[in-house]
Amino acid sequence: MWKGEQACRPGAGWGLEFDAVVAACEQAVAIVQPHLGHFGYQLDYVDQPAPNGPTAVPAVAEIDIPFTAAGCEDCSSLQVIQVIYATPNEIMLPNRIGTLTLGPIPGYEQLGVFHACVDAGRFSPRVVWRGKPPGHPFRPYYYSPRSLRAETDGCNIRVFDRPNAVVGSQVAMFEVAVLCLNEDGRGRDRVLRAWTYSYAAGGAAHVPPQEHDGVTEIFKEIVEHDYPDYPVEVDW
Repeated sequence: MWKGEQACRPGAGWGLEFDAVVAACEQAVAIVQPHLGHFGYQLDYVDQPAPNGPTAVPAVAEIDIPFTAAGCEDCSSLQVIQVIYATPNEIMLPNRIGTLTLGPIPGYEQLGVFHACVDAGRFSPRVVWRGKPPGHPFRPYYYSPRSLRAETDGCNIRVFDRPNAVVGSQVAMFEVAVLCLNEDGRGRDRVLRAWTYSYAAGGAAHVPPQEHDGVTEIFKEIVEHDYPDYPVEVDW
């Protein structure tokens, strides 16, 4: 096994060697898959072709959902939680996402198990593959503070994603929710609105976001798996 590849696998040992390992990981990713390091976060994604590297992968359809929350003066902030469950990704190292497997998924039984995680969460490719910090240190929030400032304005929030990494999956299903944080100062979050969207055939086929009043049981299962302490702090 090539050194760079080994360093990028989960369990490589972050600890005091964190900076060195992250540097090795990013160097390895830049060499192996310079166009597929992006998964759910856009602000720190740089699509620069490497010399003599592979042809750039066409970008998949992006998600751009503006939402205005009524009565958001009762919230300390708006935030987003997004989950993904997808067929095994043949491009991403180590050929899967997260630690939770789901299946069979109704309508996709023939594809076997799906791998699942909270997007930009502690078990997401952003963290375990790229060595980046999660969106929030101990809650399943999608936006980092810097990203949140860019995507919120008063009672308005924009849900934005360009998940180019789905090119490695036969099917990738997403569910995203906007939340009111610390509603009425009670220390609890509340889901305000949710959307589902998906990609198939390596991103070539796309079902645009469909709006829902609440989240699905699959959404809850993924969040509760990755963040078992969070469900007592949220009203689904």
